[in-house]
Amino acid sequence: MAVLAGRGVSQVAWVTMSERRMSGDQPRCALANDAVREERGRWPQLVVLDWDAASDASEQDRWYSDGVHLTTTGQAEFALWLRDEVLSIADPSWVNSGDLQHFVPLTPRRMLDTRSGLGAAEANLIVDVVGVLRAGAGFVPQVPQRVVDTRRVERVGKIEGTGGPLEIQVANNMAIDGKRVIAASFNLTVVDTAANDFGGFATVYPCGTRPDVSNLNFTNLTTVAGGVVSPVDKNGHVCVYLCGTAHVLVDVNGLITS
Repeated sequence: MAVLAGRGVSQVAWVTMSERRMSGDQPRCALANDAVREERGRWPQLVVLDWDAASDASEQDRWYSDGVHLTTTGQAEFALWLRDEVLSIADPSWVNSGDLQHFVPLTPRRMLDTRSGLGAAEANLIVDVVGVLRAGAGFVPQVPQRVVDTRRVERVGKIEGTGGPLEIQVANNMAIDGKRVIAASFNLTVVDTAANDFGGFATVYPCGTRPDVSNLNFTNLTTVAGGVVSPVDKNGHVCVYLCGTAHVLVDVNGLITS
């Protein structure tokens, strides 16, 4: 905060963490959240965005996969909540400039739930719509294409996370209509998973320095799928790192231009 204030930053937003996970009889993140809230007394520039309060509701299949991590739909819910919070404190001249109008958030609406009796015998489908993209937003939809399926070769990753990443080409053309391709949208699936007692996870990133985040979380002998949007490197590649082992499937459905 001192560095930001010294550089003339007039407003800084910190987001609290969900206190769902317990450590003994105390929420694991409670102390950290309390520390963030207390800092408001020291720094008038600080605005606290209370995700803990916003997400304090009974667990739902659209929010949490394990009571802690967000499902793909939950990630969209979080993104919409965060967008609304930022817009509520942002400079109106910036908000009204039109830069934020490409993505139009919608009140999340369940468009399909085959658990009502319309599903096939093998599985049920749930589809939740959270927004639409306007023309010119930079998203270029593609005919879905499977670019990787390691079930034909060997599994990816190591149980303790010591394996290297799988490098995947998700963009064959680095320019579309004169605009540079900077990211890709795709579905990531891990199949026939194996993990230690703490569980496993997958991280997607533009090949280079790996961030300390997860895009999917899994336990033993599961199949988990989720939507991913990731920057690509200069060659149109992304890397998929696994802590744990699994077969990896990647289906590209869109590219994003600058």
